[in-house]
Amino acid sequence: MSDVFNVYKNKVLFLQSTASVNGISRSLQHNDIDPIDGTTTAQWKKRLQDMFTAFIQTNPEVRQLRFISRLNNGHEVVRVERRNDKIVVVPEGLLQDKSDTEYYSAIAKLTPNELYISDITLNREYGVIETPIWPTFRVAKSIFDDQDTFFGFVIVNIDANILLEQLQRDFKHSLFELAILNSNGYFISAPNPALHFGFDLNIPNSTWQLQTANTPLPILGHIEEVRLDKQDYWSIGETVFLSTQEDRQLTVIGLFPKKAVAALWEPQRNAMMLLMFVVFAIIVAIILIYQKYVSKLIELHDNQSLYQAIIAGSPDAIISVDRQGYILTWNESATFLFGIAQAQAINTNLLDVINENDDAKVLNSQLIATVFDKKEHTLVTIESSHHGAETKVFTVSLSPVIAINSTNITSISAIIRDVTDSRRSEQKILQMNESLEQQVIARTQELEAATAEAISANKLKSEFVANISHEIRTPLNGIGGMVELLKREYLSDKQLSYLSMAKNSIATLTVLINDLLDLSKIESGNLQVELEPFDLLDNVCGVISMMSLRAEEKGLILLLDSVELKHRKLICDPYRIKQILVNLIGNAIKFSAKGHIIVKVSTRAYDERPDNINVEFSIIDNGIGITKEQQKKLFSPFTQANGSITRDFGGTGLGLSISKQLVTLLGGDIGVKSEIGQGSTFTFNICANHNRDINITPAAPPFAEQSVLIFIADEPTAHLMQKQCQTWSANVTLVREFSQFVSVMTQSKPDVIIAENHLIVAEDTHWLQHSSLANCLLLLMIGRDEVDIALLESANCEHLIKPVLPIHLIELCSKRLNNSVNIAEQTNYGSAMSKALPDKKYSVLVVDDNQINRIVAQGLLEELPVEVYTANNGREAIAFLKNVQHKNDLHLVLMDGQMPVLDGYKATEFIRQGQAGELMANVTIIAMTADTMAGDREACLAVGMDDFISKPIDKGAFLHKVMFWLAQTETK
Repeated sequence: MSDVFNVYKNKVLFLQSTASVNGISRSLQHNDIDPIDGTTTAQWKKRLQDMFTAFIQTNPEVRQLRFISRLNNGHEVVRVERRNDKIVVVPEGLLQDKSDTEYYSAIAKLTPNELYISDITLNREYGVIETPIWPTFRVAKSIFDDQDTFFGFVIVNIDANILLEQLQRDFKHSLFELAILNSNGYFISAPNPALHFGFDLNIPNSTWQLQTANTPLPILGHIEEVRLDKQDYWSIGETVFLSTQEDRQLTVIGLFPKKAVAALWEPQRNAMMLLMFVVFAIIVAIILIYQKYVSKLIELHDNQSLYQAIIAGSPDAIISVDRQGYILTWNESATFLFGIAQAQAINTNLLDVINENDDAKVLNSQLIATVFDKKEHTLVTIESSHHGAETKVFTVSLSPVIAINSTNITSISAIIRDVTDSRRSEQKILQMNESLEQQVIARTQELEAATAEAISANKLKSEFVANISHEIRTPLNGIGGMVELLKREYLSDKQLSYLSMAKNSIATLTVLINDLLDLSKIESGNLQVELEPFDLLDNVCGVISMMSLRAEEKGLILLLDSVELKHRKLICDPYRIKQILVNLIGNAIKFSAKGHIIVKVSTRAYDERPDNINVEFSIIDNGIGITKEQQKKLFSPFTQANGSITRDFGGTGLGLSISKQLVTLLGGDIGVKSEIGQGSTFTFNICANHNRDINITPAAPPFAEQSVLIFIADEPTAHLMQKQCQTWSANVTLVREFSQFVSVMTQSKPDVIIAENHLIVAEDTHWLQHSSLANCLLLLMIGRDEVDIALLESANCEHLIKPVLPIHLIELCSKRLNNSVNIAEQTNYGSAMSKALPDKKYSVLVVDDNQINRIVAQGLLEELPVEVYTANNGREAIAFLKNVQHKNDLHLVLMDGQMPVLDGYKATEFIRQGQAGELMANVTIIAMTADTMAGDREACLAVGMDDFISKPIDKGAFLHKVMFWLAQTETK
């Protein structure tokens, strides 16, 4: 091994002495110019890289060559390495700082005549063990400047596998096994590969001392006996010194298995063993015969001594008596118990010594005689007052004593134990148990009372929450309904956009009310999700449109990045997704003062389950940021980052807690990354199912294979629009100046132009008004408050109200391609359902105590071929039903739950009982109520209602459900 190290020393000396190394050293010391021949540092670097590459090619064991200089604080100047069987020159940007490494400090201390050889370790890159693992050692030579001051060094990383494999092959030719230890006694090589490089792989017990039970190292020619890995060896070793300054060394040990030694002299040993066995057998036979005789004598003496010791050392009084009760033997414990010496007690009657208190004595001469005659054991408990002392309680065990190999009784043994203290303890325990039972009974009664009080309080809370929920939903239903009715009027696109945002806000507020008012569901873990088909892009765009108003009020720009959204049609809970997004985007707006807020959404199908879609959202802001400590408690209820948040920004701290629980219900997780003053990124993912309904026709991507010109002032907005259009396979040109815009438009003739209105209005638009847009579509992005419009809407000019989202572009192109058919279907949903029904009239009774709710229901039902009647409460509804003359005169009842005079639940029970007439006993009744607490739906069905609609009413779901049940009346 020393010879191998000498070879690599010579190679490093050769590299250190080359012109390239000396030249680059000179140029680095003289402002990157070699004073001898004027060669620059960059030229020397190239030559040194070429030389290192050639050296590694001719030396396959070399994995890495580096030149490191002190001038740049130990940063690598040149690095060439073998990577995946290729030789790679590491670029400037990936060169590493090695000033804090151990070998840098060690090499800097070398004298001009010394070389550095490192320990053999596993190779690390950026402080992490490289995989697959491979051992390496380093050889380095220092470079000194003209003043003999340390300047730098050339260092070679050598693949130690080649050296170790060569040593293994050499040892395999003999019966020896190889072990190599480092300076700390850790195994570099061992018969068991699991012990290799324990110092790198965090295996603290893989040292020679621990594996061999501190056996000394077999060095200096000594042969040591050692047990390693459950196998015995003879060992001999040699030390190879790597450094004289740091006392680093390698110990190479040859291990010769004892089994191999045994195999060599096994035949000779067998003959000797046979002879020795015969002699030994004769001697053993003689000894056994004599030992058997002596053992009987010793056993007899030992047994007698043992029995005497047991009796003497027993804490119980052990006494032997004859048939009449006279004492024959007496141990020391009996003396201590009764205060009578052995000499005085012998031949005294046991009954006189014990002196039992009771007149009807339990221990008497008759009992002793019975034990003697019947040879039976008996146990009695007595009380005794010996010589006027305090009363004591004894247990007396009487047993017949029968000699070995005899059937005759020689005496009776009486074992007497003082159990006075244990009896007293038993009495105390009984008293304590009785006391504890009384305390448990009293405590149980207190707990039952407290439980009843808690149940009553919880019931009151639930009733309060239900009433509050009902009272809030009722006016909210009126607002939502009036918005739906207002949309039927002739309105501009801008007004329709406002109504759409209001509708989204109502839907979001409804979801928030569901959770905030039903906090008991969150506390009990009963929060539910409703899975239904929906359009993910449409859902997210609705939230962005709604929240953009709040962002604009603070001067923020809210953007959507949906480039990686690959699956639009999903099955999940869209309302819960919207609620989470509203919470997170609202927080981003609240804690940001300027700049952009980007909402990024992406989808990915699982490889093993392609119908299961992972949807990931990121909300990125540049707000105030959150510390690491504050992030740990961020998702706890009623908790904010610090106390000043509520004072400065408001809020309850409940939104993030609800969001986390909703994300968990949807099968995902939520997290945050943030730095103070740098903003925050909230990320969450959910699990959804891919909706593969064959009736869903995927929308064609807008601008496919078309040229698109984008003229938007805000850079992030422009780049996101560019990325989105490129995702749709459009050829995009992005311009920043008006002159560029005019030039591209006039010369390239783009198919589509997306431009901000204010950028064009600010310039001379005369040319635009007179230019030909026959083959071009101009999309003007107009702010909500903009008055000056560059160009009026026409066949080739469309106005888009900001924010312009992907769903808006998709719908616009779909409308133009299909001559407005799709838009008509979306905005006239109720009319389409009406046409799906027969042309006959239906009759519907709306029962609600709130006039606005009745007007909303009537307005929504105008889209269906129905005649609407109204009633203010359950009593009026029953009276109306009594006057119905024919079954086909009324087809459906929409019944509110909570009403004065007679509520909807009782009214339904009376109708089903026939109190409104047998004709209407089975009329279809749909609950239309603001009661949406857990169990309200089941309560409606339990009293006889056919279905359930919650307030505030969702127009599409309402009309669909009414249409379904009207169709059912025909079937009946």
